[in-house]
Amino acid sequence: MTVAEVLRAYPHLVEVFIRHGMECCACFGAGTETVERVAQAYGIDPGQLLEELNVAALVGD
Repeated sequence: MTVAEVLRAYPHLVEVFIRHGMECCACFGAGTETVERVAQAYGIDPGQLLEELNVAALVGD
């Protein structure tokens, strides 16, 4: 999924991206870059980020 797709489905997940210093949420690339690719670009383990996003999506954080 792209960052934009994730945020359209779960707008509250913007907090997870912001917590990691990822400003990709508002950039042009959000519509084309996958969560995995953006995590790599920011030096964040993609698996860890996906886990945090999944947990936050389930609990509504």
